[in-house]
Amino acid sequence: MFKIPLLQLLIGMACALVFLIVSSQQNAIAAMAGAVVSTAGSLMFALIVFVIPARDARAVVGRMFKGELFKMMVVAILFYWCITWFKFPLMPLIVGFSVTFVAFWVALLKAFK
Repeated sequence: MFKIPLLQLLIGMACALVFLIVSSQQNAIAAMAGAVVSTAGSLMFALIVFVIPARDARAVVGRMFKGELFKMMVVAILFYWCITWFKFPLMPLIVGFSVTFVAFWVALLKAFK
């Protein structure tokens, strides 16, 4: 259940390290923040869908919709905070998010092969 968010954090750390090497500490922190935004959304989804076992297919579908809704809300709120409160540079923030978001989908595709 928590393999994918852990994978996302590890990939986010690698992305932040690349930004640290080729750019600056501020950009590395922003890239890691983007990875954390993506990972937090994935964790929210996993907690809502998988923590309590569902009894039937209808309950599973309902939880998936609810999980996706809460995931989007968490991502939107965290992006808002990153941009307005912390004033992170946008490009590394989006790159960190995007890299971990792609990792999420690749991991899902491999899991259901």
